[in-house]
Amino acid sequence: MIKKIKIKKDSLADEILLFKSTDELSRINILFGGNVVGKTTLLKSIYDKEVILECDDDKEVITDMYSNSSDNFRNMPGCLDLYKNPLEATLQILHAKELSEGQSIIYSILSYLNHIKQLALENANKTLVILLDEIDSGL
Repeated sequence: MIKKIKIKKDSLADEILLFKSTDELSRINILFGGNVVGKTTLLKSIYDKEVILECDDDKEVITDMYSNSSDNFRNMPGCLDLYKNPLEATLQILHAKELSEGQSIIYSILSYLNHIKQLALENANKTLVILLDEIDSGL
C-alpha cells in the first residue's frame, strides 16, 4: 500500500504544485477541488513517475490511468488501447457516440473496470495504483 507521495525535485509537478509531499495515505484516496488547482497535474505526474510513491512493502507498483478527455469511447483513438480486438473497439466507439456525455463516461468506465480487473489478475503480487480523472464531466 502507498504510504506517502513525494514530488521529485525539478520535475514539472515540482514547478506547478504547491506541496512537495503528502501525509500518510489510505488504501483509497479521493482527490477533489476546483478547476485549475492541480488535480490533473498530480495524477499525470504519478502516472508519468515524476513523483516518488513510498510503499509499506517491497511490491512493484503498477500504475494505470483513465482520463475522460482521452479514454472516453467518444474520443478516438485513445480508448483503442483497452481492446485487443480493433473491431470490438470500433463497435464500442460507434455505440458511445450515440450517448450523452454522462452516459458515455459511465459506459467507458465500465469497460475500463474490465481492463482493471484483467490487470489485477495479471499482477496479483504487485501494488496497483488506479488513477481516474475528469469522470464527473457531464454527470
